[in-house]
Amino acid sequence: MLSLDEQRRLRRRLDRIYGIALFIVGIGATIVNMQALTEQSIVMQIAAMFEQYEAGDYVRAEGLAALGWAGIVAHPLNYALWLYVALRRWRAERFAAWCAIVGAVIGWLITVGVLAIAAGMHPRLVDAVLASVGG
Repeated sequence: MLSLDEQRRLRRRLDRIYGIALFIVGIGATIVNMQALTEQSIVMQIAAMFEQYEAGDYVRAEGLAALGWAGIVAHPLNYALWLYVALRRWRAERFAAWCAIVGAVIGWLITVGVLAIAAGMHPRLVDAVLASVGG
């Protein structure tokens, strides 16, 4: 039977293993999400929505480049912030694998938010989406 101290050490070690694995996966997810928010990628996604909802011809909205850059910068900042929090917690011998999960959720919200704002820049698309949902 393990002593209480050995159990705590084992739990902290497992937390670090899981956390490091999640942060490694998070590097890939951060890169993929940054690629999804380039101006050209946003244009392709919104143009596909225009076609899917039969909202007419797509016209590129002003400000997509700035919106894309905001998303591209936000992702590595989000990753760095949660990695920093996790490293501080591990140094203090506290659990921190959850930091990677919180960072992933926030990263998803960043991507969804940027794409929702980009779609919202097109009133015809918003009307077409609402019409398909409402009727």
